[in-house]
Amino acid sequence: MILRKKTYLFIFIALILLISLFFLKIQEHMRDFEVNYTAGKRLRASETLYQSEDGHYLFKYFPSAVLFYLPLSFLPLGLAKALWYSLVVFSLCFLVYMSYRMLPSKGEKPKYLLVFTPLILTKFFLREIQLGQINAVGGMVLLFMVWYLISEKDERPARKEL
Repeated sequence: MILRKKTYLFIFIALILLISLFFLKIQEHMRDFEVNYTAGKRLRASETLYQSEDGHYLFKYFPSAVLFYLPLSFLPLGLAKALWYSLVVFSLCFLVYMSYRMLPSKGEKPKYLLVFTPLILTKFFLREIQLGQINAVGGMVLLFMVWYLISEKDERPARKEL
């Protein structure tokens, strides 16, 4: 019971820290997200996605990629950033946790991997969050697909040869 309370306390403190980080530091940045958000607004308005006056901040993905940002373009920029930030943070947590769960192991897996892996990758995770990139979300989707294929293989009945 005490372990469960400590876990909830840790999660609560982490959430407070992440929310504070967003409001104090991240919300004024997320430039890559702003580019994609603008592309979503342009798609809604039937404008050209790739405009030369955007300079360095030109939309750099395939045109179909903007469909992912289209629902967010209906929201005000601040709210869209908050939702995107939440999705990226969730994706990063999911990547670490599912990578840990998918490790092949005959015995108990070492718990320190759940601590040291994010610590080692903190610099890259924070940069991903600060820019508002899509890499973590894409990685989460791909890792989920791998997990599904692995788990499906274990649960599938053996095929009968004809």
